Amino acid sequence: MTVRARPLALVPLALAAWLPLAGAAPAFAASYPVQGKWGESISTSQEPVDCTHLRTVDFRGERRFVTGGGVPDFRAVSVERQGENAWRIVEEFRTGQINARNQLRLRRMSEPERVELKLARGGTVTLRKCR
Repeated sequence: MTVRARPLALVPLALAAWLPLAGAAPAFAASYPVQGKWGESISTSQEPVDCTHLRTVDFRGERRFVTGGGVPDFRAVSVERQGENAWRIVEEFRTGQINARNQLRLRRMSEPERVELKLARGGTVTLRKCR
């Protein structure tokens, strides 16, 4: 084998070493369709609500932070549009003991600054934008 041929002979070996690492790369998460801090409220006011004493949901890109619940941090895995103002969201969460996935449907209401979360296991949470 010539000196020039040796580096080319190492190419298959290098590819074999890097290929398993490519599959181990983290998957990119999806972003939630709304952003910002929202408070749980059934108010019919058109104005944003004072969230000082409310349970809140803070949407930040691919993450959703919840106050006043058991799991404080969710990460969107997939966001699928289902109509003009509705999305099906699969998200995951991790606690010290549990790693799981959750499904919900997010619907932007006809009123401005209001969304509705329908949880897969039942229950609906109505949110209004915080001041």
